[in-house]
Amino acid sequence: MKTKTQLDHLVTSVMRGVAVQTPKRSDAETTAVINIKDIAEGRIDTTSLERRVITSARHGEDERIQEGDLIVALRGSQFKAGVADKQASGHFITSNLVALRLDLNKVIPEVLAAYLNSPEGQYILMARSKGTTVPSINQKELLSIEVPLLSMENQQHIRDYLHSTDEYLATLRAEEEIVRKIRDYAIFRSFEVRA
Repeated sequence: MKTKTQLDHLVTSVMRGVAVQTPKRSDAETTAVINIKDIAEGRIDTTSLERRVITSARHGEDERIQEGDLIVALRGSQFKAGVADKQASGHFITSNLVALRLDLNKVIPEVLAAYLNSPEGQYILMARSKGTTVPSINQKELLSIEVPLLSMENQQHIRDYLHSTDEYLATLRAEEEIVRKIRDYAIFRSFEVRA
């Protein structure tokens, strides 16, 4: 059975991101931070995090994200959502993101991220946003949206399906890269001058 509930009923705590600036040559201490560009396909990509100087007064351990946190972009043309994994755990997020620690007895983070990234989820977020040049949504508006709440059994099936499709897509990308290399090699061999 599918019911709807306000997002804030699924959240146990909220962490705002830290203010950062691009480092100058004289800055000795920089930190790798997660920004909007690092959210892709429902997860956090930590392979190319940028190093920034944290300028906000607070930047203690309690502001670092943990595995399973749902990270949501509060600004941009798309309100991307991604789940922090082990590699993302312990990092800071920038101030244009928010981290939601979820009640894991009610919702599976990957399923909620998939919903928020879906056309329906994006429509709901855009409808609550303000600004025309760069849409943004504030934390209060974000937490007040209604999201579908499926049984935990159904959510586990959806999570399993998401993992299966992610693995399949990764295999397709690897195969595509191999075909591209074979094609490039064949073209190179075709133009090779023989004496």
